[in-house]
Amino acid sequence: MSTLVNLSPRDVSLLRLLSWTPATTALLFRASSAFEGEPFINERRLRERLQSLCGAGAVRFWPMAQAGGGLQNYYKLTPLGFDMTCGIEAPRPSRAFFAEVSPSLVVHTFRLAEAIVETFRACSARRVTIERFIRENELAFTAGDKQEQPDCFFRLAAARRLFNLAFEIIHQRTGESVYK
Repeated sequence: MSTLVNLSPRDVSLLRLLSWTPATTALLFRASSAFEGEPFINERRLRERLQSLCGAGAVRFWPMAQAGGGLQNYYKLTPLGFDMTCGIEAPRPSRAFFAEVSPSLVVHTFRLAEAIVETFRACSARRVTIERFIRENELAFTAGDKQEQPDCFFRLAAARRLFNLAFEIIHQRTGESVYK
C-alpha cells in the first residue's frame, strides 16, 4: 500500500542518488552533506525518511550482513521511484536494477556505491556540476577491436569546460578493490 509523500529538494537528491546506485544508510548519510537543502542531522532521521519513502512505494530495502556482525539495510528505487526521479518517459533500466543485489555482486556493487558517493560529495564541495551519469552496462568504449564497459560514467562541468570520468572497479586476489 502506498501513501502520499511530499518530496523536498533533499528527497529529490536522495532519490537521484538511488537512481545511480543502491546505498546503505551510512552511505546515504555521508552523501546527504551534498544534498539540496540541509543534510540529515543523524542516521535515525534518515531512516525515518527512508521509511516514509518506502511507505509511498518509491524505495525498497533489503538487509545485508555487516563486516562487524549484524545486519544493515540497503535501499534501491522501485519502478515508481524511478519514474518519480527520472520521469515516466525515461527508458527503464533492466529488472535487475530494481531487484535485490545478488550475493556474488554485493562487494563489487557497494565498492562502486562508495566511489559514486565520494565523487558526488567531492563535486558538490568543489562546485562541479554532474551533467550526466551513466550506470553500469549502459555505455561502451571501443578502441580498435577492444571494448570496455565501465562500471559508471560521469560527465562533469566546471569553469565552462566538460570532463569525462569513468570508473571500473577491479578486485584483486587480496580481496581489495582497485579503482581504475
